[in-house]
Amino acid sequence: MAQLYLSSDNWIRLGVADDGEIATYCAVARRAPDVFEVALIAVASSYRGRGLGRDALADAIRCARAQSIRQGREAHFVAYIDIRNERSMKLFHDFGFEQIKQLAPDRRGNVFVIWALR
Repeated sequence: MAQLYLSSDNWIRLGVADDGEIATYCAVARRAPDVFEVALIAVASSYRGRGLGRDALADAIRCARAQSIRQGREAHFVAYIDIRNERSMKLFHDFGFEQIKQLAPDRRGNVFVIWALR
């Protein structure tokens, strides 16, 4: 079961298992009138490999597109993904996102890549 918490520009989608445990978490933020950032997507370790991350991302995109259509806009999507996070990169790639820019290492040495849905 998914629970959605909305505000005008941001929302959180929680995927809750039958036992009440949170299985997935997806946060989306509007960064411009027609640009949405998939800010965080996570799947509890005991639920990985079941397609729940894909479901959460699909819901995020569906919600943003519906909100944009109501406002007469086309939704565009970005995500900042740590280059070491192979699972996330595969998920976003499989969804049609493409790497558009690799950022310089941050102060802790982490390297992020900006992905956009084309």
